[in-house]
Amino acid sequence: MPTPPGVAGGSAAITVAVLTAIFLTRGGAGLAQSQPPAVRRHLEQTTNPPRFGELCFTSVRDNMYWDISLMDVSTGTVRRIVRRADSIMASDWTHDGSRLAFLTYRDNNLEVFTMAADGSDWRRITTTPGYDYGPEWSPDGRHLAYAEDVGGGRMDIFVVDPDGSHRVQLTSGAAGGHGPIWSPDGTRITYISGTQVMVMNSDGSHPVRLYSDTAELQSSDWSPTGSHILFMSKRTGIFKLHTIRLADGVVEAVPTGDYDAWAGRWSPDGSLMSFYSYGIGSVGFPNGRFAVFLMNPDGSNLRQVTTLTSADRSWHPTWRP
Repeated sequence: MPTPPGVAGGSAAITVAVLTAIFLTRGGAGLAQSQPPAVRRHLEQTTNPPRFGELCFTSVRDNMYWDISLMDVSTGTVRRIVRRADSIMASDWTHDGSRLAFLTYRDNNLEVFTMAADGSDWRRITTTPGYDYGPEWSPDGRHLAYAEDVGGGRMDIFVVDPDGSHRVQLTSGAAGGHGPIWSPDGTRITYISGTQVMVMNSDGSHPVRLYSDTAELQSSDWSPTGSHILFMSKRTGIFKLHTIRLADGVVEAVPTGDYDAWAGRWSPDGSLMSFYSYGIGSVGFPNGRFAVFLMNPDGSNLRQVTTLTSADRSWHPTWRP
């Protein structure tokens, strides 16, 4: 797993390395790309009026107070749904916006929980001995996919029902898998295995390589139309966002500036893209702070949407439809 900056906060005192693993786990057929992707732009096409949804993000204040907030991106208005929690991280919303899957620290490791849209009704989903990462809802809300540390430096992908039952392992082997993301129709899951972007059927069958690299990779999102997959590559020494066009396997880099860009996500209508970073353009933030950014999917109109004065760190944005 990658090791970018992290936070040790709350009574659990989670290590930098462990927290970092949470924040970064988010990721034609048989194509092996051996050359650096060209810096080319693409815009996710949509014929519908903008339907941004709400931008959800986690903030850490004073290195100890953890909040989850929702932002109306049209007005910038922010409302907190979780206040002063102990080491919590938002991950993914159901497609009807009714429940949020998240990670929190329990029994000396990270476990998957869900909550109602107002921050109430916490339900524990996993009780595994290893750390769990990046829970993602299936489009129909009937399953959660997540990655679990199974030991030996390997992670594997599992699917579970929303009540924690019917846990099924989807990946195996030396490379394992992490960063599962469902296709919009729920029939496939993309993920990272070693230094490859993979896709498989939702039952774990027929794994296919989409992209191969020599650098560390993290998965990030599937476009709302199903035409592109978003992932992060550390080929240039820092994590940068890239897309794969599934029709022909073309890989394009999305320009985001001179700093790592993590946890990229399309808005529900595909007209915006969010991510978090510790700098904008060529200007870095002080004291290892992070902020959330929005931009057009081609990298234009980049702007910072969380402040450094209201929170020490704001990160891991996701969208509530």
